[in-house]
Formats: sequence, structure tokens, C-alpha cells
Amino acid sequence: MSKRKAPFGLDEWLEELSHMDAVAMGSVIRELNKLTASEESSVTQLVREVTKDPTLTSKIIKVANSALYNPAKLPINTASRAIMHVGFETIRAICVSSMVIENLLKEHPREQLIKQMARSFHAGVQARNLFEKARVDTKEEVFIAALFLHLGELLIWAYPHPVTDKAYAKFRQGGSTRDLEAILGVTFDRLTRELAEEWRLGETLQEALVPSDEPSRMSQAVKLGEALVNAMEKGLDSPEMLEALKKAAEFTGKSEEEVKKRMLVSADEAADLSKMYGDPKITQLIKETRTIYEESAGEVELIAPNSQFQLEALQSIMQMMSQKVQPGQLFQTVLDGLHKGVGMERVALAIFNASRTQVSAKYVIGQRTVNWRDRFRFAYEKHNENLFAVVMSGKLPVWVGPKGTEKLQRMRSQAFDEVAGIGDFFLGPVVANNRQVGFVYADLRVSGRPLNDAYFTGFKHFVQQTSLCLGILAKQ
Repeated sequence: MSKRKAPFGLDEWLEELSHMDAVAMGSVIRELNKLTASEESSVTQLVREVTKDPTLTSKIIKVANSALYNPAKLPINTASRAIMHVGFETIRAICVSSMVIENLLKEHPREQLIKQMARSFHAGVQARNLFEKARVDTKEEVFIAALFLHLGELLIWAYPHPVTDKAYAKFRQGGSTRDLEAILGVTFDRLTRELAEEWRLGETLQEALVPSDEPSRMSQAVKLGEALVNAMEKGLDSPEMLEALKKAAEFTGKSEEEVKKRMLVSADEAADLSKMYGDPKITQLIKETRTIYEESAGEVELIAPNSQFQLEALQSIMQMMSQKVQPGQLFQTVLDGLHKGVGMERVALAIFNASRTQVSAKYVIGQRTVNWRDRFRFAYEKHNENLFAVVMSGKLPVWVGPKGTEKLQRMRSQAFDEVAGIGDFFLGPVVANNRQVGFVYADLRVSGRPLNDAYFTGFKHFVQQTSLCLGILAKQ
């Protein structure tokens, strides 16, 4: 790794990233592009290039034997047979996908790198499948362009350096694009455009990065694939999904219902294909995106407050104070009481990590919380702009949203809103004998119903009893 220190700029980053093994794959991609684009290239030449890497050869054979590319289940056990079976363009797409995923994720990848890689891979499949009857080379060109649409961001987050550490910390706090640019000295898009040209990744990617007034259908598909994936994460009834479905229907000439069905088929295809490229976290994230969409498409179960259940849960917590119970039993009772008793639709109990720099969900209950144990994880820094630090210093539960809480509203980070969504919520600090444990979060965002004083009163009771009980248990 280079010893260069900030300030950085485009040229400096290109020099820095050249030290990465991942960037060395650019020369391999250029060679693949040259071979697959030439009518004079032979299977033998392409085999010679791909078999330089035994791992890559193995993946090519594995993908060529998959149900997607080999529905007849004809046995394929050599690279040459794989190329003959699926074609030059598909082999190129397989090679490029494999190299990108393997090279960027081989160390200890940052969470956002894995998340963006999953989105890019998923978007590639969605974009490719918007062309139902197009030629193979068109489909694979679109897939690769969508895969590389955020190449600059992927490389930055994969690069171990104090500057990227600082930028990532700011990103985790919800820093704006301008904040990240100030730290990095370059935008992700600018870096991607430069690398796309240097690696010769194709006109489709370059056009998608700098849209024209009359974009080609291929570049439109790239942007639509990304829009569909991002919208799936927001849910069926989100403005993003309504807009993406409308555009996809116009693009394909199909109804929005047909687009929805195809979108789910593509998500399944992306999840199945990703299993063959090595990192199970990518498969998990793609499946979670699909689940989020399915949950949002289902009927919302309206939970009504149950005062009897709420009273019984509070009494159970009081009884625990005189017994030697495990904290997990207490926390589950608290969540059940808030969910089934107070009537909160989504509830999470988030605790500190060992270094007390982050809070993450340990216990979760409610609809549309399918991936909260992985995603409900936020930076904790002791300053007056960190929402969690400010609430902890205040020592009391807060209701964020009503008039008078504008300062707290401004502390919501982008990462927080991506998980919890926009809207009111309750947040309460859990403290046992002056030892800071974590936070209880609750909202009504599934149905979008308004919070009120009765909900907040019930929430405060459970937060206070949780802290009291933990304090007593700690002394036993």
C-alpha cells in the first residue's frame, strides 16, 4: 500500500488504487473484451486466457452447469466445452463477475462494500432481463455495465487506507456526498468514469454514467435495473417503486403486474447465480431485498394496543427483579410488551459493541424487520450531532418527530433513514446502575399511523422498567 497522505485527487487515487490486486484485473478484462469482440478469436485463445486462473476456470464450469445456463443438464467438465455451450459473451460476463467479486471481497470487506456489491450484481440481472428477446451480447453488455456502475465506490471501500477509514466513518454517520468528496478529493462517479474508460468497459457503461438527452435502450436498461433494486429495498408502496414500475412497463411494453412478476423472477435468478461466486452475504442480501418487497406487498397487520397484555408484561418484569433470570428473557418480555401490549408495530433493542463505538440490534420484533439484525447498526460518537449520544446524555426516552424536536430530527443519518424510514419514532436509553447498555427503538411505520401520547407513555414505562430490572439483576 502506498504511503501517500492526503490531500487526494483523481490522479492520486488512480495511482493509489493501482497498487490493489483488484485493479490489476483491468488488464485481464481488456484482454477478454478484445477476444470476445473479435470474429477471428477462437475458443482455444479464450480458453488459454481464462485457464490462467484455476479458480476462475472452476467457476466458469460451475456456472455453465447451472440450471440457468444448462436446463438440459448436459455434463460440462472443461472450459472449452463451457465456452462452446454458453458462448463468448456469457463467458466474458461470468469471468468479469467472478473477478470483481473475488478480488474486492477477499480481505475483510466493509459492510457498505458488500451491500453495494450485492446491489450491483442484482441490478445487473434485473437490467439484463429487461431485454427478454435481445441478442446474448446485448444482454451481457447490459449486465456488465450495471455491475460496474458503482465501480469507483466499490474500489474505494475495498482499499485499506486512513483516508478511506475516515471517509467511511463519515459515511456511517450519514455524511453527504459533498462531505465524502471533501475527504476523498474525488467523487465516486468521477472515479468510475475514468476507470470505465481506462479498462474499456464499453460504451453502454460510459453512456449510463453520463446520460444523454436521447439515451440508448441499453443504457436505459442499466439505469432501470438499478432503480428496480433500490425501489425493492423501499417497498412496493414507495414513490421509488411506483416510478420504477412505470418506467419499466414503458420500456418493456408490458403491464406493471407483468413487470412485478418478472422482477421477482430476476431476484431469484440473481440470488441463485450469486451462490456460485463465493460470498454468501451477497446471496443473503439479495434474498432480503426480495423479502422486503414481498412483505410490503402483503397486507399490513394492524396491531391494537392491549392494556391487559401490557399490564401482565410489566408485572412479569417486576417479578424478574427478585429472580435470577437471563437478560435475554427480560429483553424478550420487553419487546413482547411493547409490541403486543402497547401496540408498537416495530420494536428493536440495540446494544453497544465492546468498544462502545456502535449500537446494533440484538432483539427485534414486528413486520418488515427481516434484515434489522444486520442493518440496524449505527455509529455512536460522543458529540452533540450524534442522535444516539444525545439521547443517552439526556437519560430519558424521546419522541422524535413532533414540533419541538427539530434538532433531533436533523441528527438522523442517511444510514438510519435507510433502515427505519422517514417518520416519527421513539428512542429510549437503557442504563443499568449508571452503566450504559443500549437503546429501545419503536415505531408505527408499517401502517404509517400517527404516534400519540398513549403510545409514548407505554413506551416510557417499559424503558424505565428495563433499566431498573437490569440494575437489580446486575447486583445479584
